[in-house]
Amino acid sequence: MKYLKGCLAKILSIKKKGKVIDLGCGNGKLTKFFLVRGFDVVCVDKSEEVISKLKKELKDFRKQVKIQKAKLENLSWKKNYDIVIAKNVLHLLRSKRKALKLLNQIKKHTKMMGLNLIVGLTTRDPFYSKGKFFIKEKEMRRIYKGWKVLFFRSFSTGWEKHDDLPAHKHYVFIGLFQKQELEN
Repeated sequence: MKYLKGCLAKILSIKKKGKVIDLGCGNGKLTKFFLVRGFDVVCVDKSEEVISKLKKELKDFRKQVKIQKAKLENLSWKKNYDIVIAKNVLHLLRSKRKALKLLNQIKKHTKMMGLNLIVGLTTRDPFYSKGKFFIKEKEMRRIYKGWKVLFFRSFSTGWEKHDDLPAHKHYVFIGLFQKQELEN
Protein backbone atom coordinates (compact mmCIF):
# COMPACT_ATOMS: atom_id res chain seq x y z
CA MET A 1 0.00 0.00 0.00
CA LYS A 2 1.77 3.12 -1.24
CA TYR A 3 0.15 5.41 1.33
CA LEU A 4 1.33 3.20 4.20
CA LYS A 5 4.92 3.34 2.92
CA GLY A 6 4.67 7.13 2.76
CA CYS A 7 3.36 7.30 6.33
CA LEU A 8 6.13 5.04 7.59
CA ALA A 9 8.72 7.24 5.90
CA LYS A 10 7.11 10.31 7.52
CA ILE A 11 7.19 8.62 10.94
CA LEU A 12 10.90 7.86 10.55
CA SER A 13 11.59 11.46 9.54
CA ILE A 14 10.03 12.58 12.85
CA LYS A 15 10.99 9.78 15.26
CA LYS A 16 14.42 8.14 15.19
CA LYS A 17 13.81 5.98 18.26
CA GLY A 18 11.24 5.40 20.94
CA LYS A 19 8.46 3.12 22.17
CA VAL A 20 5.91 1.71 19.73
CA ILE A 21 2.76 -0.31 20.37
CA ASP A 22 1.37 -2.29 17.44
CA LEU A 23 -2.28 -3.13 18.19
CA GLY A 24 -3.60 -6.22 16.44
CA CYS A 25 -0.11 -6.87 15.09
CA GLY A 26 -1.08 -9.94 13.04
CA ASN A 27 1.91 -11.26 11.11
CA GLY A 28 4.16 -8.67 12.76
CA LYS A 29 5.22 -6.89 9.59
CA LEU A 30 4.99 -3.42 11.15
CA THR A 31 6.46 -4.68 14.43
CA LYS A 32 9.51 -5.96 12.51
CA PHE A 33 9.72 -2.71 10.53
CA PHE A 34 10.25 -0.75 13.75
CA LEU A 35 12.39 -3.38 15.52
CA VAL A 36 15.03 -3.47 12.78
CA ARG A 37 15.25 0.32 13.05
CA GLY A 38 16.03 0.17 16.78
CA PHE A 39 12.64 1.00 18.30
CA ASP A 40 11.28 -0.81 21.37
CA VAL A 41 7.97 -2.43 20.43
CA VAL A 42 5.01 -3.93 22.25
CA CYS A 43 2.99 -6.03 19.85
CA VAL A 44 -0.50 -7.11 20.83
CA ASP A 45 -2.79 -9.69 19.27
CA LYS A 46 -5.63 -11.85 20.57
CA SER A 47 -4.61 -14.95 18.61
CA GLU A 48 -2.59 -17.57 20.47
CA GLU A 49 -1.35 -18.87 17.10
CA VAL A 50 -0.08 -15.42 16.09
CA ILE A 51 1.60 -14.88 19.46
CA SER A 52 3.37 -18.27 19.34
CA LYS A 53 4.61 -17.62 15.83
CA LEU A 54 5.89 -14.13 16.69
CA LYS A 55 7.72 -15.39 19.78
CA LYS A 56 9.74 -17.68 17.52
CA GLU A 57 10.24 -15.17 14.70
CA LEU A 58 11.25 -12.29 16.97
CA LYS A 59 13.53 -14.14 19.38
CA ASP A 60 16.57 -12.16 18.14
CA PHE A 61 14.82 -8.96 19.29
CA ARG A 62 13.87 -10.21 22.76
CA LYS A 63 15.46 -7.17 24.47
CA GLN A 64 13.47 -4.76 22.26
CA VAL A 65 10.10 -6.50 21.98
CA LYS A 66 7.31 -7.44 24.33
CA ILE A 67 4.71 -9.77 22.83
CA GLN A 68 1.33 -9.60 24.53
CA LYS A 69 -1.78 -11.73 24.04
CA ALA A 70 -4.86 -9.59 24.69
CA LYS A 71 -8.16 -8.51 23.24
CA LEU A 72 -7.85 -4.84 22.34
CA GLU A 73 -11.02 -3.88 24.19
CA ASN A 74 -9.52 -5.38 27.40
CA LEU A 75 -5.99 -4.06 26.95
CA SER A 76 -4.38 -2.77 30.13
CA TRP A 77 -2.42 0.36 29.25
CA LYS A 78 0.60 0.68 31.54
CA LYS A 79 2.78 3.08 29.55
CA ASN A 80 2.69 5.93 27.10
CA TYR A 81 4.11 5.51 23.61
CA ASP A 82 5.88 7.56 20.98
CA ILE A 83 4.02 5.72 18.23
CA VAL A 84 0.69 3.86 18.38
CA ILE A 85 -0.38 1.73 15.43
CA ALA A 86 -3.91 0.39 14.88
CA LYS A 87 -3.97 -1.10 11.38
CA ASN A 88 -7.13 -2.86 10.22
CA VAL A 89 -8.41 -3.68 13.70
CA LEU A 90 -11.03 -1.11 14.73
CA HIS A 91 -13.79 -2.69 12.62
CA LEU A 92 -13.13 -6.04 14.33
CA LEU A 93 -14.28 -4.74 17.70
CA ARG A 94 -17.84 -5.67 18.60
CA SER A 95 -19.25 -2.15 18.57
CA LYS A 96 -18.56 1.39 17.52
CA ARG A 97 -18.60 2.34 21.20
CA LYS A 98 -15.71 -0.09 21.90
CA ALA A 99 -13.74 1.25 18.93
CA LEU A 100 -14.19 4.85 20.10
CA LYS A 101 -13.16 3.84 23.62
CA LEU A 102 -10.01 2.22 22.20
CA LEU A 103 -9.25 5.35 20.15
CA ASN A 104 -9.57 7.44 23.31
CA GLN A 105 -7.09 5.12 25.07
CA ILE A 106 -4.73 5.32 22.10
CA LYS A 107 -4.81 9.11 22.23
CA LYS A 108 -4.47 9.23 26.03
CA HIS A 109 -1.42 6.93 25.99
CA THR A 110 0.42 8.76 23.23
CA LYS A 111 3.30 10.91 24.42
CA MET A 112 3.31 14.61 23.60
CA MET A 113 4.40 15.04 19.96
CA GLY A 114 3.83 11.30 19.54
CA LEU A 115 2.20 9.74 16.50
CA ASN A 116 -0.88 7.63 15.81
CA LEU A 117 -1.05 5.59 12.61
CA ILE A 118 -4.65 4.48 12.13
CA VAL A 119 -5.86 2.39 9.18
CA GLY A 120 -9.43 1.16 8.88
CA LEU A 121 -12.54 0.73 6.79
CA THR A 122 -14.85 3.52 5.66
CA THR A 123 -18.63 3.49 5.47
CA ARG A 124 -18.32 2.93 1.69
CA ASP A 125 -16.90 -0.56 2.29
CA PRO A 126 -19.12 -3.42 1.00
CA PHE A 127 -18.96 -5.04 4.45
CA TYR A 128 -20.14 -1.90 6.24
CA SER A 129 -22.24 -2.62 9.29
CA LYS A 130 -23.75 0.11 11.47
CA GLY A 131 -22.77 -1.60 14.73
CA LYS A 132 -19.11 -1.84 13.76
CA PHE A 133 -16.50 0.91 13.41
CA PHE A 134 -16.55 2.04 9.81
CA ILE A 135 -15.65 5.70 9.60
CA LYS A 136 -16.53 8.78 7.62
CA GLU A 137 -13.57 11.08 6.95
CA LYS A 138 -15.18 13.95 8.89
CA GLU A 139 -15.69 11.71 11.92
CA MET A 140 -12.02 10.67 12.10
CA ARG A 141 -10.93 14.30 11.80
CA ARG A 142 -13.33 15.17 14.63
CA ILE A 143 -11.90 12.39 16.81
CA TYR A 144 -8.42 13.84 16.26
CA LYS A 145 -9.40 17.48 16.70
CA GLY A 146 -6.50 19.34 18.28
CA TRP A 147 -3.95 16.95 16.80
CA LYS A 148 -1.87 17.77 13.74
CA VAL A 149 -3.04 15.77 10.72
CA LEU A 150 0.16 14.73 8.95
CA PHE A 151 -1.63 12.54 6.40
CA PHE A 152 -5.20 11.44 5.73
CA ARG A 153 -6.64 9.69 2.69
CA SER A 154 -9.55 7.43 1.95
CA PHE A 155 -9.45 5.21 -1.13
CA SER A 156 -10.43 1.83 -2.53
CA THR A 157 -8.08 -1.12 -2.62
CA GLY A 158 -7.58 -3.27 -5.67
CA TRP A 159 -9.70 -6.38 -6.14
CA GLU A 160 -8.96 -9.03 -3.54
CA LYS A 161 -10.24 -12.41 -2.49
CA HIS A 162 -9.87 -13.77 1.05
CA ASP A 163 -11.69 -15.69 3.75
CA ASP A 164 -13.84 -17.60 1.22
CA LEU A 165 -15.51 -14.34 0.15
CA PRO A 166 -16.19 -13.41 -3.48
CA ALA A 167 -13.75 -10.96 -5.10
CA HIS A 168 -14.26 -7.48 -3.69
CA LYS A 169 -12.65 -4.11 -3.03
CA HIS A 170 -12.32 -2.52 0.37
CA TYR A 171 -12.76 1.17 1.03
CA VAL A 172 -10.18 2.21 3.57
CA PHE A 173 -8.70 5.25 5.25
CA ILE A 174 -5.19 5.85 6.50
CA GLY A 175 -4.43 8.60 8.96
CA LEU A 176 -1.23 9.79 10.58
CA PHE A 177 -1.81 12.16 13.49
CA GLN A 178 0.60 13.95 15.84
CA LYS A 179 -0.31 14.93 19.39
CA GLN A 180 0.24 18.66 19.94
CA GLU A 181 1.00 20.72 23.02
CA LEU A 182 -2.48 22.24 23.13
CA GLU A 183 -5.03 19.47 22.60
CA ASN A 184 -8.66 20.62 22.32
